[in-house]
Amino acid sequence: MVLVLLLVFFFFILLVAVLFIIFSTIKIKIENWKVGNTEENKKEYKIIISMHLFNKVKWFSIKLDNNKIQKISHKMHLERIDIKQLEKDVKFSDIKEIVHIKPKIAELDLKIKVGIEDVLLTTYLIPIIATIISIVLSTSAKQDNLEKIQYEVKPIYGKQNLFEIKLDTILEIKLLNLLNSVYKIYVTKKNEKNKMEKQENKINCNV
Repeated sequence: MVLVLLLVFFFFILLVAVLFIIFSTIKIKIENWKVGNTEENKKEYKIIISMHLFNKVKWFSIKLDNNKIQKISHKMHLERIDIKQLEKDVKFSDIKEIVHIKPKIAELDLKIKVGIEDVLLTTYLIPIIATIISIVLSTSAKQDNLEKIQYEVKPIYGKQNLFEIKLDTILEIKLLNLLNSVYKIYVTKKNEKNKMEKQENKINCNV
């Protein structure tokens, strides 16, 4: 009887976990993110990562700011990461899988100011940037929430190369899509490693 109850409890927990994975959405809220070279940017941004069941019931949330991110980076020794080696490790297939995560932009308030020394080039650059943003939003923005999607691109005319970006946004990612892509990347990396090891063993055997 006890064994049956344990099995029922185990399958209940497993069912709940599966339902949470299938119907949960990760929301990434970025507030007051600024970058540019027009003035000294104070790093006062906030990143709020939360998980919502059926996109409504929040069951997990964490808030990060610049200080917390720096502490996490220091603890995980992220500053020691070899960028060149990372570029070698990241394959085109990995990028394709990341795209398959299919993040949706639920809210967007984006302001871009940019200018280069040549006034004529600046004039051409502004509509190019605006067109690229428009193309990205046509596939990534939530169509039922377009009133909360706004952006503007303005020129900075002068004799310097200047830019300024201000961003407030909310991204939504299906947990199932994220886990599926992570798993596929893991399997690909593992298969590549096994293939390399087999090739090395074959070379060693022939020597």
